[in-house]
Amino acid sequence: MKRKVLSILMAICLTLSLIPTAALAADDGFSDMPAEGSWSYAPLKAAIDNGLLTGSDGMLLPNGILTRAQMAAIINRAFGAADASDISSFADVSATAWYHADIAKAVRMGTFQGSGTAMRPDDPVTRQEAFVALARAFKLADGDTSALLAFTDSGEVFSWAAPAVSAMVGAGYLKGDGGLLSPAADITRAEFAKVMSNMVAAYCRTSGTYTQNVTGNLLVNAPDVTLKALTVTGDLIIGEGVGNGEVTLDGVTVTGRIVVRGGGVNSIILTNKSSVGSIVVGKTGDGGVRIRTEEGCQVDIVYIDDGKDDVILAGTFSEVKIEADTPVSLKDASVKSLTIQAEGANVKLEGSTTVDAAIIPGTAA
Repeated sequence: MKRKVLSILMAICLTLSLIPTAALAADDGFSDMPAEGSWSYAPLKAAIDNGLLTGSDGMLLPNGILTRAQMAAIINRAFGAADASDISSFADVSATAWYHADIAKAVRMGTFQGSGTAMRPDDPVTRQEAFVALARAFKLADGDTSALLAFTDSGEVFSWAAPAVSAMVGAGYLKGDGGLLSPAADITRAEFAKVMSNMVAAYCRTSGTYTQNVTGNLLVNAPDVTLKALTVTGDLIIGEGVGNGEVTLDGVTVTGRIVVRGGGVNSIILTNKSSVGSIVVGKTGDGGVRIRTEEGCQVDIVYIDDGKDDVILAGTFSEVKIEADTPVSLKDASVKSLTIQAEGANVKLEGSTTVDAAIIPGTAA
């Protein structure tokens, strides 16, 4: 009987620890925080400091197994997700459950899809399920599945998960342990925090100007942020938390991608010779988004592969590829090469826009 009561109390504690509450500061201490220097200490501390993980009654439960609902909450917090989908079709997500709003946001983000009328919010998350959700959140293109052959248990990766898991491996976010990925094993809170720390080196959580270089990916999840005279050696992710606010790159170099998941019609501004290799636009929240480049800035290619409201491109772009039915306006823009691949594409050329070459295959007729 005592063991049964203890199990119930631990289950309640694990659930409560992920219900959205005010984040505890890392230096408030948790009785079960791993010792400094252990493999999980730094990732867990980063997750606490950035509001991804919260504790309950002085406990963090780093070895606790994540449920799908709990993972949804963590990813939503990281990106600052706000907009939600109608999830009334999922019979196993009660409207009164603590996680209802988080599941609705995750569906809107596209990180969660469910199966038929089932979302399985209380089920444990396997490692490969977690990797797929994160690949979706970070807009990773499917990877070459040959990358999985480096792991002795590659045959345990399900076919539906293999492209996304391959992308995570190819990007260097997954290293495995002793040659194993353990894709079918349930993922713990500490393990998930470790993968998140591999994927995000720093966060911009408040409005203001940032000037410090970042080695790794930088995630902006607050509106009205200016990045000034810095280099991001990795990806810059514009999260849902930017809302309809602005993000300005002033003399910034991004060696990887800019992933646009948030922002408004006066939003992403590149100025003062800012440079980026590629921009991936996939805003799933409400409202349109505009990307404007000023003279002297360099953007090699823009991919538009998701969203339902207008994407406005203004300025100079070497190449634009439209792979979604999202309405696109090229306004006072100069585009060397425009490729339209989506069947239901809706593209407008406005103002003084010029396009040197347009490629429109039959699938986009």
